[in-house]
Amino acid sequence: MKQERARRTRELILDAAAEEFALQGYTNATVQAVAARTGMTKGALYGHFGTKEQLADELVRQAQEFWWLLMDGSGDGEAPAFEVLRGLVLGLSRQYHGNVRIRAAFRLLVDRPPAAGEPSLVETVERDLAGAVERARPGGAGTDLPAETVAMVLLAMVVGIHLIRRAEPEAELPGRIDQFWSVLAEALVRT
Repeated sequence: MKQERARRTRELILDAAAEEFALQGYTNATVQAVAARTGMTKGALYGHFGTKEQLADELVRQAQEFWWLLMDGSGDGEAPAFEVLRGLVLGLSRQYHGNVRIRAAFRLLVDRPPAAGEPSLVETVERDLAGAVERARPGGAGTDLPAETVAMVLLAMVVGIHLIRRAEPEAELPGRIDQFWSVLAEALVRT
């Protein structure tokens, strides 16, 4: 019972921290504001996470785990490579829009890059998307655009659509994402 309550409290704290980081960024977010969002004292929050940095690190770790799961789920080997790429882009986009922890992790990666020598989540996503673009090109043929550039455009689409369409009703965004995907996919992956 205690473990379950501690787990729920930890999740509450992470959701509150994600909201704070997504809105304020790393520098402007405070542990006091996170505590206020949870209704806890700062001291009680410190019982779960000792620093603001630990909160940020956990959100980024969870976002990396989400990406690895999405990648693992996309590579069953039976789906056409183009559909795998589509699934990765749309899956990331839907999570970015619907999951404040994912949005916070990307914001945190802008605000506080990883230690030297460690790839960031953004670099990992770009690398994996570039590989998916290469596999999706018919017969391995390419365009004049390098796969890495296509991957950056796809990632910019995912993040950008949510920034410019924040006020759009949540139910309409998946359709909008599908429309953007259709336009970009034909232009970016054709031979």
